Amino acid sequence: MRYSQKLLRWERRGFWFIFLLGALWHYAFDWTGNSLVGLIAPVNNSVWEHTKMGVFPTVLYALLAYPALGKGRPGYWMVRAAEVILIPALMIAIFYGYTWILGDNHLAMDIALFAIAVAVGQYVSYQWLKHRSRTRGVVAGLLIIAAVMGAYAYLSNHPLPIPIFYTY
Repeated sequence: MRYSQKLLRWERRGFWFIFLLGALWHYAFDWTGNSLVGLIAPVNNSVWEHTKMGVFPTVLYALLAYPALGKGRPGYWMVRAAEVILIPALMIAIFYGYTWILGDNHLAMDIALFAIAVAVGQYVSYQWLKHRSRTRGVVAGLLIIAAVMGAYAYLSNHPLPIPIFYTY
């Protein structure tokens, strides 16, 4: 099987993995009450906390997919780092865009925006990896992912006084 076919299959599965695990991720802190889980799972209904639903399942998927897709691909971790930034950025942009237009948020729209952000993230990853991303930097990609995860852990306990951190 050609790499592009295998990649497409994995990225489609990745969409469902991230989307479904992300939906469950929404409740992980409530289910466990564990403060360590709260560093990586939403602890309240702020926009910032909801973006964790896209980040941490994406990192888990990247780790699972690495043996099949990443070995021998020096751009793999940079592509996944971009995805870890792109998905929450899209979630934030779409959320504020549609609530600005409609004047309020709606659960169905929130679910749809999550699906769209994950789908775009998987599509971008597919395209970059399919075309043998010339982006190098295994260490840089892993450091970016670690920095994003660290920022989430820190800002969960030290939210900034700006609207993205306010509970809706």
